[in-house]
Amino acid sequence: MNDASVWQMFDALATRYDRINRVLSLGQDRKWRRVMLQHLPAGDALQLLDVATGTGDVLLDLVQHCQRINKAVGVDMAQQMLQLAQHNKACGMQLAHVSWQQGNAMQLPFAAATFHVVTMAFGIRNTSDPQRVLQQIHRVLKPGGRALILEFSLPSSAWLRGGYMLYLRHIVPLLGGMLSGQKQAYRYLNQSIEQFATPQKMLYWMQQAGFENLHVVSMNLGTVTLYCGDRHLA
Repeated sequence: MNDASVWQMFDALATRYDRINRVLSLGQDRKWRRVMLQHLPAGDALQLLDVATGTGDVLLDLVQHCQRINKAVGVDMAQQMLQLAQHNKACGMQLAHVSWQQGNAMQLPFAAATFHVVTMAFGIRNTSDPQRVLQQIHRVLKPGGRALILEFSLPSSAWLRGGYMLYLRHIVPLLGGMLSGQKQAYRYLNQSIEQFATPQKMLYWMQQAGFENLHVVSMNLGTVTLYCGDRHLA
């Protein structure tokens, strides 16, 4: 599936996307965002970019719970998702320092060294060139800035991996299809998770893109991983 097909698929799911995610993650998505919050860089007046922002859940949660963020931009290719973020969520919060912009993760429409922190949750595996995305994230970070990338992963334990694969291959498409009416979208979900890079490979890609102080935070028995990396303080 090419990049355009992926974001068009997400656009078609926009109004049901958050509710389905809550069900499929058993409500754990809130916990994952709290872990991201704990790894924001130090300092005040932070400028944050959320790549593949979708309906803005990550961006809005971070802004609500971290008063040190004074500007936040959400970027995504899916226009319907962005409209939902802006009109159904952010407007009700009256957040003047939050904005939304359509844009491609592989060619971010921002000048170099613009943001203190760039976040990306469950989006990098949906791009055709994750390494290029990492290079773009590194480019728009200020020296000393931090990337926080949340993504699904496969457990290292063989028996845990077997149970998780059963859930991904059978339960997710069935339940996601019932809730959304688009079983194929949730068939793609399990395929994209199974085919994506291991945590070790992701760390290698981040190192190649220029990140340092790399580390991972493994959650939910290894099914979700937070990748953290800093741009060198020049």
